[in-house]
Amino acid sequence: MVFGLFTTAETFLGFVFYFIPYWDWLRMGFFIWLLLPNFNGAAILYNGVIKNLLSQNKELITKWINMTSNVASNVQADAMAQAKAAASDPTLLAKGVNLANQAQTTLAEATDDPQTKTE
Repeated sequence: MVFGLFTTAETFLGFVFYFIPYWDWLRMGFFIWLLLPNFNGAAILYNGVIKNLLSQNKELITKWINMTSNVASNVQADAMAQAKAAASDPTLLAKGVNLANQAQTTLAEATDDPQTKTE
């Protein structure tokens, strides 16, 4: 989460961060502090900041998850219906067969392979 947050912030506010002297070294030091078990930085950050934010916004997070899940299931149902309609359309199937034959002919002409040439 922290790495994603840093990456997103640098994407949009990178010009601000690069005015900070030795920003790359500071960022690397911060990640080392997070990762090394000697420092216990990840646990400190989680218990001090992230855990509190998650517990305070639990209802909001649950609401957004449910809303996103509903939208995703609706989009999935629509996409499945469109794919089913397209898969059963005989004109699209015929176009696909023609394109496959054209591709095979083009490949045969490009490679001069008599086995792949269609008659």
